[in-house]
Formats: sequence, C-alpha cells, structure tokens
Amino acid sequence: TKGVITAQITQPAARGVVAVLTSNTTDVPALEQDENGNLTKPKVDTFETTVYNENELAKLFEVFKGDPLELAVILGSFYGLRRSEIVGLKWNCIDFNRKTITIRHVVTQATVDGKFKILQKNRTKTKSSTRSLPLVPQFENMLVQMRKTQEHNMILFGDSYCKEFTEYIYVDPMGYLIKPGFVTQHFRLICDKNELKHI
Repeated sequence: TKGVITAQITQPAARGVVAVLTSNTTDVPALEQDENGNLTKPKVDTFETTVYNENELAKLFEVFKGDPLELAVILGSFYGLRRSEIVGLKWNCIDFNRKTITIRHVVTQATVDGKFKILQKNRTKTKSSTRSLPLVPQFENMLVQMRKTQEHNMILFGDSYCKEFTEYIYVDPMGYLIKPGFVTQHFRLICDKNELKHI
C-alpha cells in the first residue's frame, strides 16, 4: 500500500531476531535497516562451539569419577543428551530387557510469576527428540548401582526421604530431584578447578 514502508526479513535475519527474543538477557540490540530498507540481522555475540579431544575427554571422565554428575557427563558425552533430558530421565525410560533408553520427558527451570519453579513435562524440544537409544553395558551397570543406592537410601532415611521423585533417576541422597541449574553450575565449577574448558 502506498505510504506504508515494508521491510523484507531474510531467513538469517529472522533467526537473529528469534535469538534475541528468546535470550535471557535484557540487553537487546536494536534492529537496523540497510540502504534498501531491509531489516538486518541484530548484532549479537556469537557462541563458539568447543569440543574435547581424546585426551581431554579422558581427563573429563577421570575428574568426574565418583562425582554426583558422573552419569550426566557420560550421558552428555556419549549420547549427546541435553541437560533437561538427563535430569528428566525416569526409571520407566530404561528397558533393561530390551537394552534401550527412551528419551520422552524433560525437566527445566523457569521463573513463573516471579517465583522460581521446576517444570516437568512429557515432551522434548522437538518431535525427533523423543527417541530410543541403545543401553550399553557400562551405563547399565551404573544405573543398576544407582537404583540399589536409591533403594538403600530410602530404607536408611525412612520418613525423611523424599518420596515425590522416586520415579526419577537423578535424585540426591535424600531423594530430592537434582535441579538443572545445579548441573550447569557444578559442571563449570569442577571444570574450572581442573582447568578443563567449558563445552
């Protein structure tokens, strides 16, 4: 329509806008127009993906051996699971007969109405994220041991043990669900302490 200025948004620019809108930061850069009146991609800090080489990975596993995040580190490294998927793993997602792990539940955290909440939902980021993975012997042994430990802690702590999260794999000794934020913070803490790079 005459008198109305329209601007075309290219796909990369649109992705940039989405990245800004979904970011937790409040420092949102302003949209700009080029000489043709098209919206340009906002200038945002780029995230450089880093990976571990074989030696770094071996050190990572050694450093986290016996740590509360040992299984999380292994699952993330071997299967590429997200933090929300690891924390969201339930015992009914493990088929010890068919030797499979099914990813269909996630646990996230958010601020709702000014209050910090843990969100549990039976869906993952995309439909393709709901998938079954092979349960290799090493992980199966770790899971069996974790289950025995949980059952032992239930008896040991009795009524003091939290019964709300018994269906989840990743709980602390008192039965409380491990929070996603703890995974991130503790991982960075241990990496910094052992001079390992963040991934």
